[in-house]
Amino acid sequence: MELHLEAEVRRPYEALAEVLRDGPERWLPQAERTGEALVFEVGVGSGRRSVRRRVAVTLSNVMPFGYGVAVRIAWRAAHRPDLYPTLEGVLRLERTEHAGRSRLRFDATYQPPAGRVGMALDQALMHRVAEASLRDFLGRCTERLEEAEEASGAPAVTGGRTDAEGGQAVSPAER
Repeated sequence: MELHLEAEVRRPYEALAEVLRDGPERWLPQAERTGEALVFEVGVGSGRRSVRRRVAVTLSNVMPFGYGVAVRIAWRAAHRPDLYPTLEGVLRLERTEHAGRSRLRFDATYQPPAGRVGMALDQALMHRVAEASLRDFLGRCTERLEEAEEASGAPAVTGGRTDAEGGQAVSPAER
């Protein structure tokens, strides 16, 4: 199953690209190293109504591409991975036509667990849960990038939109 999400970040591209290059601890929400593994939480909701799962993540180095930089991301549940989807995707930071702003895109595919039964559940309900959890992930990445860049002393851009919900789903036709 495919998902395509994006969010506008009210910070300059060059500063955010540097934050990405500094390593995942600066931009990956609540990332922590446990031995060799890098682990963080994905999920939906907040407070008592949240459902979160710790995932072990594998990241590529930050790579340049035509109009930005990208990081390949793969994750699977840290505990009982056979019960949860696996994900592979690319997080892209892109320049925009607006000075002092950037775009963060996340294009991902995930594989539901449990074969055909899992695919049927995904089509009926779980695709929406997966989309909501990736929106949450993208929103938290956006916040972390903005906070890290702000801590480096650059002024924020005012006005415009940063989607606190974690971006908008974008159909392949809109890309």
